[in-house]
Amino acid sequence: MLKSFLFMLLLSSSVVFSMECQQREIQIQGFAKVLPPELGDVHETICRFQIDFSKPIRFSVSQVCPLDLDPIRDVQFIDNDCEMKQGAEVSGVIVEKNGFYFFE
Repeated sequence: MLKSFLFMLLLSSSVVFSMECQQREIQIQGFAKVLPPELGDVHETICRFQIDFSKPIRFSVSQVCPLDLDPIRDVQFIDNDCEMKQGAEVSGVIVEKNGFYFFE
């Protein structure tokens, strides 16, 4: 009985760990580094920001599908409302899906 239980436990855990992550995530709290606005293809203003890694940040990596800090150091996130202020505190989840990064 114990052998069959251990076998089922091993089998179920291998199924969970073999599943490929559809999106990787990291929860982060830090400060914004606002980039100069740019003019888009249809003459709309595009505003972007980055996480300012020169200032202290707090983060929590997903236990299921972790996203490391290194790939997001140079990522630019869209500020749809163009209201982000330099040095403003930002808090949310950064999601990587199919090579694209989103700040939610």
